[in-house]
Amino acid sequence: MDAQGNPINTETSLCQSADTKMGGGNRIIFNNQLQNIGAEITSGIDINLAYTFDAVGLGWKMGLDSTILLENESIILGESIDYAGVITSGSGGFAKYKTNFDLGVEGDSWGAHYQARYISGMDSYVCQSEPSTCYAPSTDSIVYHDISASYFLSNTWAISAGVNNLLDEDAPYYTGNNDDRGYNRGACTGKKLG
Repeated sequence: MDAQGNPINTETSLCQSADTKMGGGNRIIFNNQLQNIGAEITSGIDINLAYTFDAVGLGWKMGLDSTILLENESIILGESIDYAGVITSGSGGFAKYKTNFDLGVEGDSWGAHYQARYISGMDSYVCQSEPSTCYAPSTDSIVYHDISASYFLSNTWAISAGVNNLLDEDAPYYTGNNDDRGYNRGACTGKKLG
């Protein structure tokens, strides 16, 4: 409502459904019910490859898991938004490409594991209309490297240790949004991816 009691932001379906009006005693009355997502359409390609083999007296395992997000569309009150490749304010980040590569090796009483985690760059949803007004409107792609090792004390007990983000990669910043599912907290101007 503006200073004269007239509704504002009436061009969106969400604001229209709030049915905002002035009530008695200069109180603003509005519909504060949760809005239902009319539809959600997600499509993509998942790839999983696994290979095991023995070489130089050791057991080896390799794996590749990839997701290619083609579309992640939400339709709310007739408005359609495709979130593929976007970081949103409340629904998380939807990288178009994510891949994990795993390599493991085992001897009689020990094992070692390496993993590379790739996340493609994304655009901040709040910066899409005017990226020049944002400090960091998008993120670069990043790869994290993890290692671990285990010593098998018996068939049921093992001692393990590892390092996530072995190369201590700094997560890229992006502007805006208050959602940190899948992301590390950043400075007050943005978030950290990773």
